Amino acid sequence: MLREPPMKIMVLIARQFRGILQVKELRERGVAKDEMAQRCKLRPFQVTRYLGQASRFRREELEEYVELCVEADEAVKQGNLRDTLAAEMLIVRFTSE
Repeated sequence: MLREPPMKIMVLIARQFRGILQVKELRERGVAKDEMAQRCKLRPFQVTRYLGQASRFRREELEEYVELCVEADEAVKQGNLRDTLAAEMLIVRFTSE
């Protein structure tokens, strides 16, 4: 059973993957960490953390994960999926690879 509200979990997962994708894209363009922090509205330590995580993913994977988060959110908001099930499905999807 989830201890946090399912939608909060989904928002946090989506935010994490969006942040990782953003810094990965900026790194590929040669943008400095301080500039990344400003553009993404993150603290420098968050950029450093995201850069470390970004090295574990291909850009296409991150884009797919962000899209899965958006689809799960839409499914809940349209009433096609319960929020608990949507959050659990995302967690299983991201931990099974």
